[in-house]
Amino acid sequence: MREGSTYRWRCATASVKGVTHRRYGLSNQDHVGWREVGESTILCLSDGHGSARYFRSDLGSALAVEAGLAVLEKFLKEAEGLSERTNRWPLIEKEIEEKLPRDIVKDWRERTSRHLAVNTFTAEELERVKELEGEGALKKAEADGITAYGATFLAVVLTPEFIFCLQNGDGDILVVDEDRVARWILPADQRLIANETTSLCERDAWKDFRTSFQRLAQLAPPLILAATDGYINSFSSVEGFQQVGSDILDMARAEGFDYVDKHLEQWLEESSERGSGDDISAGLLYRDNFPVAEAVPGAAAMASELKEGRPEQGRLADKERDDESTAG
Repeated sequence: MREGSTYRWRCATASVKGVTHRRYGLSNQDHVGWREVGESTILCLSDGHGSARYFRSDLGSALAVEAGLAVLEKFLKEAEGLSERTNRWPLIEKEIEEKLPRDIVKDWRERTSRHLAVNTFTAEELERVKELEGEGALKKAEADGITAYGATFLAVVLTPEFIFCLQNGDGDILVVDEDRVARWILPADQRLIANETTSLCERDAWKDFRTSFQRLAQLAPPLILAATDGYINSFSSVEGFQQVGSDILDMARAEGFDYVDKHLEQWLEESSERGSGDDISAGLLYRDNFPVAEAVPGAAAMASELKEGRPEQGRLADKERDDESTAG
């Protein structure tokens, strides 16, 4: 929890195993984590691909969250050293767009390589790849062990002066403004169609990152929602998913954020059961203790100026589908 002169930021996270994974005794492929760094907050999420060729993607997503938190914390501490530079904003934005994706991918690959060095592939793991994906997938797994850990990545970083987001692959980051309007922060990746996604395990994965940077000239938006794609896939329309952001903001204001924090896991479980059947992870960043009637003029407009776009739901990596053949 971070307190300022008029408001404080609070964070809530939850990750639930999808009903399909529970049915077949499979692990949760998602992970979510957050960290406070001084007056700033970092939120990271990752979704392991889950199909047979990505047979360690549950570990890959956990390592992705660890890598993201570590790299972004280091960045925030280094950014503080630029506070006296007159040209600090272009430098910070350039690092977010160009350096951070490289650093996150590099850190993730190092973590997965260290894990693989200590925990080599078992005969059972490789036999399952061959059985379900074929000889070609087996050879690739043996030649490039990193593929087995394939996962997506999402991050939101909130500081007193700016907000930025990074994303590789599917998933959603919504900002909800003072008028309860929920918008996607990042531009859509038009390649994400059908059943495909980009992935941390791909060659030059840093090139597939989408980023957004916004200075906070006035007041930050009251709520940011980040979630893996199992959440939006539980709704029949994108508008229904957008409404979740507005409803959560209403609930936090009416019942208090502790109520939202307490019930978030239950809501995700219900969404999976009634919708996608997939694992779902979500994180909320809520601007608490600020009287709505005294909101700074233009705050809603400021939130609207955040780069907007709806990510198309799809996958370039062959993520699992919720059917019996995939579950094995």
